[in-house]
Amino acid sequence: MPWLDRLILALNRLRTRRPQSGLSPDEILLLLPRCLQKRTCAEQVTEDLARCRACGACSLGALQETARRTGIRTLVAAGGRQAAQMARAPGIRAIVSVACPKELAEGIVAVFPTRVYAIENESPAGPCVDTRVDAEAVGRILATLLGSPA
Repeated sequence: MPWLDRLILALNRLRTRRPQSGLSPDEILLLLPRCLQKRTCAEQVTEDLARCRACGACSLGALQETARRTGIRTLVAAGGRQAAQMARAPGIRAIVSVACPKELAEGIVAVFPTRVYAIENESPAGPCVDTRVDAEAVGRILATLLGSPA
């Protein structure tokens, strides 16, 4: 990872170390990368997480349930430009973003000063293919932002 990306992520971790609390669901955006979905899945989940069948083969089903339960706006982004456009929507005060370090760093810069709670995805099959994320960690951050128990 380039040094500038590392620096941006480290500064962002300091900035978000104390999460905001008591936000309403419409003030929070959950951004997810399309690569969380298994490449062998028959249903192509892009933009609308509701298209996920929650089969359990990837993290999207658990994230879909969290989004449904909390009422958080969610976007499964095909790329950084689409994600940044949605993140700049009026009323967004906090973003929980799952992505690779490079995409997270670019996104943090693109939407500054909006706070981005960045969660790096895992890439056991290589970059941008069948990535994973700890859905419970995402849920805990969302619960903190909403001011509700995890």
